[in-house]
Amino acid sequence: MLPFLIKTVICSGLFYGLYYFLLRKETFFHLNRLFLLVALLFSVIIPLLHISINLETSVAESLLYSLVNGTKEFFFVYLLDEVVIYGKASPFSWYNIVEKVYFIGIFTFSIRIFVFLYRLLQLRWKSRKYKAGNSHLFVHELPYTAFSFGNAIYVNKKEMQAPYFRVIWQHELMHIKLGHTLESFLLEVWCCLFWFNPFVWAMKRQLKELHEYQVDRQLIQEGMDSVVYQQHLLDYTLDGAAFAAANNFAATALKNRIKMLTKMQATFWQKTKFAFVLPVLLLLVFVFSVDFVDSVETTVPKTQNIQHFDQLPADSLTTNLE
Repeated sequence: MLPFLIKTVICSGLFYGLYYFLLRKETFFHLNRLFLLVALLFSVIIPLLHISINLETSVAESLLYSLVNGTKEFFFVYLLDEVVIYGKASPFSWYNIVEKVYFIGIFTFSIRIFVFLYRLLQLRWKSRKYKAGNSHLFVHELPYTAFSFGNAIYVNKKEMQAPYFRVIWQHELMHIKLGHTLESFLLEVWCCLFWFNPFVWAMKRQLKELHEYQVDRQLIQEGMDSVVYQQHLLDYTLDGAAFAAANNFAATALKNRIKMLTKMQATFWQKTKFAFVLPVLLLLVFVFSVDFVDSVETTVPKTQNIQHFDQLPADSLTTNLE
């Protein structure tokens, strides 16, 4: 398990470095969001792959063979329970210590998720529920700023009386429309499983920013006045506490959001930066997943079937003796 975890850190680090230095400041938010999600997934898939290329056979045959055997290896090695044939590892070995620390970390960070869900249920119980189209509105009196989760929007009662509430409402509805709510929760689960990986946390932070950039841009494209929207962003205060793991109107620094709103949209030539993704992907697959083997064909000489002495017929044995 330890080599697998180390490989995931290296893969995610290279993907994040590619995003941070080449794509982070560009305005193709949908592509950047897709890139980060795929990068998180591939950072786990690539270390699990095992591709053996036989130097004496064609590449196509080798890849097909490797795909079948790699799939079998994944299910038997990574999904099925471990079977100990013999021997017993020392309980104080570094490998066992690291493994125990890893699972303790998962347990600790999973508590955050359960606490979030419990607080969310408490908030629902203490709120008045309203039906708003395909969504639900929960009005409460607790010191939380407006946020969305699932197909529901949670708003403080006093916040509903603010002049910028209409903008907040449309903003949270756009989060729901773009599928950010479920994605935010899955990011929390992913960070729980790979809590030791700093690049996973960094990608999560970048994805949360992209969610806000996407919503801001989409609202402007649908007709909201850019100057008025920016003014509402500036007027929006953070007197209340943000609800973790949920989409929040002020979840990202206003300076960055306004900067992205006023920035020219990326051109086609700027999108060609994604061409660097393929070499990085191939490099990771080549380093971590590909093995070159030089098979030696061996032949086993044919032998005649020899019956055991006590299996010979008695009359045949007598005849031979005579």
